[in-house]
Amino acid sequence: MHETDLITRHEAAEILRVSLRTLDALIERGRVPRPISLGGRRLYFHREQLDAWIRNQFGLADPTGLSEQPPAEKRRRGRPRKASTDTGDNG
Repeated sequence: MHETDLITRHEAAEILRVSLRTLDALIERGRVPRPISLGGRRLYFHREQLDAWIRNQFGLADPTGLSEQPPAEKRRRGRPRKASTDTGDNG
């Protein structure tokens, strides 16, 4: 294992684009790979495990998300609408 194989909580939060507080909540809930402690209070993540988790969560071939993939369908926000029965006839 190389020194660069481990990343700090701060680096992990930057990669995931979340705050440290959100990252801590994700760790507590078991939603992200568990960090390790090398003694002391600092926590580190295995970079490869975090990258694999990202790929698994989002179905990506690479952790950057830059692989050639068709765009996902847009989902409407809010309450689903009933299917329209309007035939365009106003009579």
